Amino acid sequence: MASFKKIEGKKKNRYRLEVRKKGFKPVCETFSKLTLAKKRAAEIEAAMEAGTWDEIARESIKSGGDTVEHFIPKYLEEVVKLRDGGARSYEYESGVLNHILNTPIAKVIPPKNNWS
Repeated sequence: MASFKKIEGKKKNRYRLEVRKKGFKPVCETFSKLTLAKKRAAEIEAAMEAGTWDEIARESIKSGGDTVEHFIPKYLEEVVKLRDGGARSYEYESGVLNHILNTPIAKVIPPKNNWS
């Protein structure tokens, strides 16, 4: 079941969508327009009903696809390959990281840093 809450801001109002359904984690998202929130609620509820709602995929999409799985190949290409540790070091490290790609931890989404 979806519920909506108006969040009044200084310049603009926002709308918080919360979808709760037994057997699923609650889903909370914020929108600039109520119509967008209602449309998204219908999509989420339909996916939950159909059994196609995937929490990990949703988080990945929400964060822009920045999972550990996304970063490992970039890390291998941009950091490990340029290191002065020799070919043997690269082979070892790439082997370990490629093994991690085949485990559930590869689907983890790193926390966003708040340093900038």
